[in-house]
Amino acid sequence: MTTDPARIGVMAGRWVDTLSLGERVKASERPLTVIGTGEYAYTPFRIALALEEAGYDVRYQSTTRSPILIGDAIAQRWEFPDHQGDGIPNYLYNLDPERWPLVIYEHPALAAAHTLAQDLGGLAFAVEVPCRAS
Repeated sequence: MTTDPARIGVMAGRWVDTLSLGERVKASERPLTVIGTGEYAYTPFRIALALEEAGYDVRYQSTTRSPILIGDAIAQRWEFPDHQGDGIPNYLYNLDPERWPLVIYEHPALAAAHTLAQDLGGLAFAVEVPCRAS
């Protein structure tokens, strides 16, 4: 039996220190964009908040399955395959090219298999702290 790593939950707050975020992003003087993947949004948001509280210039956004036409407030659109490997198109809108993207995944296997962070010139992080035994 296989446990779906995206659905086991995490304990809020325990992941920030385990990622050594400050050490891993210290080399960049660029402002950051923390990117959540799909419905996995809360933990990446909290990571963005922790980085901001540590003095980093941070924005947060998340990927989505919702296609939006370019125009008005939507200036640019990235389209890429979903991180779960289902072949579903996913999107990211208005990513500021001056900011260093940090894509946050809920499991190391997802971060290793998905190329979004690499395609954007950023880093992929995986957060895996189960809140209960699988």
